[in-house]
Amino acid sequence: FPVCDWLPKYNWRKFGARDVVVGITLAFVIAPKAMAHALLAELPPIYGVYTAFFSTLIYGIMGTSKWLSVGTAALPALLFGEALL
Repeated sequence: FPVCDWLPKYNWRKFGARDVVVGITLAFVIAPKAMAHALLAELPPIYGVYTAFFSTLIYGIMGTSKWLSVGTAALPALLFGEALL
């Protein structure tokens, strides 16, 4: 896993506080967005929260790009919502 390569080299003193602030800020932005996309897909909002949390967590462990946006999107949510009907 890529996390095993970069985590031991991570500079906690330099980046730790900033990364925690960024993580909290993104959680406040991504959670409502993900709940809205779940409602677009005609699913309970908690599924959107699961999608936002677990996709980001899994990519953090297994991903290799520093600049990738992981999360829900409106168009697939609409398409899935129509397919479920």
